[in-house]
Amino acid sequence: MNVSCLANLSGRNVIIFGMGGGGDIVGAAAIAQVLEDLGANVVLGSIVWERFTVDRVPGPVPFHEIRGGDRISGNLILVNGDEYAVRDGYKVVFQAVRVARLLGGKVALLDSSSGALGIEKGLNDAMKLLGVEAVVAVDVGGDVLAKGVEQDLWSPLADSVSLAGVYSSNVPVKLLCVIGLGVDGELKPGYLLERIGLLARKGALVDIKGIDLHAATVLEKLIEGGVVTEASKLILEAYKGHIGRRVIRGGSRTVEVSPIAAVGWFLEVSKIFKDLPLACLVNGTKSIHEARMRLNEAGVATELDLEEEIYKMFEGCGKLDFNMILEARRRALNKVKNRSRGYFFKG
Repeated sequence: MNVSCLANLSGRNVIIFGMGGGGDIVGAAAIAQVLEDLGANVVLGSIVWERFTVDRVPGPVPFHEIRGGDRISGNLILVNGDEYAVRDGYKVVFQAVRVARLLGGKVALLDSSSGALGIEKGLNDAMKLLGVEAVVAVDVGGDVLAKGVEQDLWSPLADSVSLAGVYSSNVPVKLLCVIGLGVDGELKPGYLLERIGLLARKGALVDIKGIDLHAATVLEKLIEGGVVTEASKLILEAYKGHIGRRVIRGGSRTVEVSPIAAVGWFLEVSKIFKDLPLACLVNGTKSIHEARMRLNEAGVATELDLEEEIYKMFEGCGKLDFNMILEARRRALNKVKNRSRGYFFKG
């Protein structure tokens, strides 16, 4: 299927999933509304990986810890709003469940705990069992475009695993949507625009779509309904015209909000994959830990390393503050430095 613009997806079955977990599904829901208004038949989806404030156990939620849901296959679950996970003895209601409940529909879960192969198999099952003809992986913030050398890169693992799974899947049309440039407090919008420009010059840019009133209404409904997200909330603020600095992640990161954050950039995965070294590194991995080790060996610290350090510190004192987050990051970086093979990606 040839897609020269998003309008070509009219009448097609499209799965649109939050590739980073957590609140990425809120941004994905807005994009799903945009595509639905263009005539696409959309299935909303997400990986299941929550921030520490929601789920204190490091890493994504494996499928065997999820209670309830329609298990389409070993790699694909549909949830409708009643599901939860049991982690470390605690009940965790993840954001995909909250979104399903608020929107009154089903959300497809993909298994990032099984690495890139888990995402690939889940998408292949969605194609075979749900009739999916296209996939749009949504990254809120833009760190999926990282090269690995960036000093302000905090969370490359989930996005890289998801993108690798998309790339290797058999779904005919594979797109990446980056929206909310810089709203996760990692890579800066100017740098991300340079990366998008590089990929556009290679013919990878399929379309550019901004959030409209209909999509903004979806964002507002989810945020006001209690879906936990900081980054996707800033997309809505950008749409409403807010400009200025915001502090997120317990004070550990600062974001400059502007109207550019309300714009989504759609890229053809087959044309960008080789220019995204982190996704290339984790391609074919069978677990999130294997994927993490591949990045660590290349000198790249991940959100899993950070979460493990936070977990150890939290267990010791039972609280979490700004200084602890920064200290956990310092420890994670040092651990990876000692674990790596001594090489880093070149800029």
